[in-house]
Amino acid sequence: MSLGRIIKNLRIARDLSRDQLVGEEYSNSHIASVEQGVKRPSVQMLCYVADRLEVPLWSLAEELLGEYDVPTAELLDLARELTERDQLQEAMVVLDVATQHEDSVSDSRRVDAAKVEAEVEFRRGNHRRALEIYHRYRRIVEDIGCDAEVAEAYYRIGCVQFSCGNYRDALHWLYLAATRIYPVRGHYRCLSKSILRVYGQALLANEQPELGRKAFEHLLEVSDKGEVNYVLARYGAGLCALECAQHRDACRHLERAVCAIEKHSLPLQGAAVSARLHLGRGLMLNGEYSEALDQLDRSYSLQPRMQTVNVALQCLLKSSRLTEADVSTWFERVTDDLWSAASDEQRSLYRCLRAEIASERGCPRRALDEAVCAREYAPEDHLSLRLRTLSIQLRAAVRRGSHDICREIAEELREVSAGEITSQKADQLWEDCGWTTW
Repeated sequence: MSLGRIIKNLRIARDLSRDQLVGEEYSNSHIASVEQGVKRPSVQMLCYVADRLEVPLWSLAEELLGEYDVPTAELLDLARELTERDQLQEAMVVLDVATQHEDSVSDSRRVDAAKVEAEVEFRRGNHRRALEIYHRYRRIVEDIGCDAEVAEAYYRIGCVQFSCGNYRDALHWLYLAATRIYPVRGHYRCLSKSILRVYGQALLANEQPELGRKAFEHLLEVSDKGEVNYVLARYGAGLCALECAQHRDACRHLERAVCAIEKHSLPLQGAAVSARLHLGRGLMLNGEYSEALDQLDRSYSLQPRMQTVNVALQCLLKSSRLTEADVSTWFERVTDDLWSAASDEQRSLYRCLRAEIASERGCPRRALDEAVCAREYAPEDHLSLRLRTLSIQLRAAVRRGSHDICREIAEELREVSAGEITSQKADQLWEDCGWTTW
């Protein structure tokens, strides 16, 4: 069956007229010509029709490839669109068709094909393969000498390195991208902003929040208030300010990020949830506990997260608001689904907080039980969390008068903390627990 006939049958099955199918995007005569097989639909039209008919793009694209000789440029557009829709295997099929006569493909088309192929491999999780392809793409554009294309190649390599957690390598490539795009930044504003944004994120991840904040604040200067980059710059600057212990500035940035999302109805629900969460953190650290709990409540309402619950419990501990109603409200929000989706680190932290709350309420037995659970979830490489669980256990054991347990925990604490706790901190810990010698 021809592509035109398939489109017509799908349209009739959904009780749509031709005008209803194409709306104001295309004319009635145009879609009629496509259905009759007189005209080949463009890739752009095919994507639009697939969305209107609510069918997978590939179900129509496969017929298009079998029936028509599609130009290379449109094939690459189709592969790109399939990639965006996470139809990755199908995107590679189209890419193979587009590059089957590679000798006759121009350099610009080879660059476009390399971008799509690398994006497909990246989405599949094949980061090493994606890097190989991006480096191949980089060498082509370096030979051509186009500043914008070279900058984009460096930027994409930096993004992959950032996603792999190789922050130093990411910063190297993103810096090269920034210096290459700088002379022509006025003509490539979107790419310039993207480079600046990821550069700030990499600096923050590499524990350089002060430099990261400068990058985000520069991004603020070149972004309009109604665009996504403005929100992400505010959010990034807020996180950097939190890491620098500049809590008031952090709250200002994060509050403006939330306001911009709501005012301009930007499709950034994840950013809105995280911004409110970290705004709650900032307010808590600034001593504004009621306002912090309000923001955390709103964040949880948008999207339940274990991290939100943990910050709320920390806030309750700091504010000494350990009433049964307040504590129970947040305890009850830890559903089975939320618990199963949480990381071991978040689970361990939650149990630690429950132990500390029990200890504050004068329930050392429960505190000890909760601390034991926290230890079971604490990752082996998360030293500070393991030390925290052990110190909670030790305090609870001392208060219960369980000296044998105290000695066992003390021995383990010595092993875990070897080289990590100074003698002054150790003496303070022992003094807090009621002991006087390390």
